[in-house]
Amino acid sequence: MIGIIHLVSGIKKFCEIKGENLVKSRNFSEWVFLDIVEKNLKEVIEKNTAKIRNSKIVFFGITEVTNVAINILSQKGISTYAVIDNNTSRRKMLMENVSVFKPQELLQPYDENILIFIGTPYFDEMSKQVEKLGYNRESHIIRFFNPQEMIKQYGLYNLKEVTEEESKKIQIDVLDYIKEICEKNGLRYYLAYGTLLGAVRHRGFIPWDDDIDIYMPIKDIYLLYNILQNDPKYEMAMPAKSEGYFYFYPRIIDKRTVLKIVDFPLLIKSGISIDIFPLVALGDELEQAKEKMDCAIEEQRHIKNMISTRKTPKEIQDRIEQFWTKQLDDQYLSKKYCGNIFGPYGDREILESYIFKKCISLRFEEKSFNGPGEYDLYLKSIYGNYMEYPPEDKRVSSHIWVGYWI
Repeated sequence: MIGIIHLVSGIKKFCEIKGENLVKSRNFSEWVFLDIVEKNLKEVIEKNTAKIRNSKIVFFGITEVTNVAINILSQKGISTYAVIDNNTSRRKMLMENVSVFKPQELLQPYDENILIFIGTPYFDEMSKQVEKLGYNRESHIIRFFNPQEMIKQYGLYNLKEVTEEESKKIQIDVLDYIKEICEKNGLRYYLAYGTLLGAVRHRGFIPWDDDIDIYMPIKDIYLLYNILQNDPKYEMAMPAKSEGYFYFYPRIIDKRTVLKIVDFPLLIKSGISIDIFPLVALGDELEQAKEKMDCAIEEQRHIKNMISTRKTPKEIQDRIEQFWTKQLDDQYLSKKYCGNIFGPYGDREILESYIFKKCISLRFEEKSFNGPGEYDLYLKSIYGNYMEYPPEDKRVSSHIWVGYWI
């Protein structure tokens, strides 16, 4: 559930908390990450100019790094042939007009003109997968970005990692705090996605999952944001409200922690947190609801492209604010359809609003929290036969972050 990040204030904040000169802020531009990726790509291009210009460029991995790299190559007149990923459902993260395939779909039969760019921490695993399809590492694979080197350079190596059990406890404590605030102030919240599924099927976390998501009405999100201003323990990062925060949805962060994210392995404006997804009205007709979902996806792509092309932070936040204030209808119970336009499930996110008209108390890790009254209809819409366990090889976490104590 982790998107675009803030690169400067998180670093400064961390250094102030630790009282150590781990990173000198003068070494950072506002888009230091883009600078480093561009520098790496320039070096790669200089060393392999002829080969690159005569090859079909394929990126392995749907990540923000890939977005940035595709844009930089395009500015240099080098087009991207395609992107491959083992999870093609994440394709909406990419800029428009980029073809996405599973590795075996694109790489078979063997094509000697393909050159594969990899910029994730899983370089060895991805390279082995490509080699099994008949491609030689030395002649067909280029590592254009090494996150591990970034981690060493910018000071995450000497921090104590948050264990899985600690992370779960932190999130339950955050959820408990949200519940307390909501009950005192008449605000609504609902368990969402795998958190709701975990409550119904496991009475707690799904054994192979490790995060908590909730829904809230937009007006209640703003009220919660105001209540949490200057909270000593938690920070609510809010789109267009929190300086340098470029996610599309808010989250409540435990200030004692910081994240290293696979795509952006810098100290960032985030930590162990709970994501809050806004429930918005989508209309009374199904086609109208689908059109709103499609428009929202296009807008998110546009904003991500603004980041990749180095628009100013103010331009980006102004665009996000415009999106939130002009395109999100908070009357989610007044129309037949509502949903989360930032969710990963496409049209399955279009839900009949009566699912949320009532709340029901559900057990989650020995505590009680609110779920949608018609949770069965919700879970069937999102997951189908939700009581059936996935195959064992699919019982793995999809998250790409590691938390540290600061």
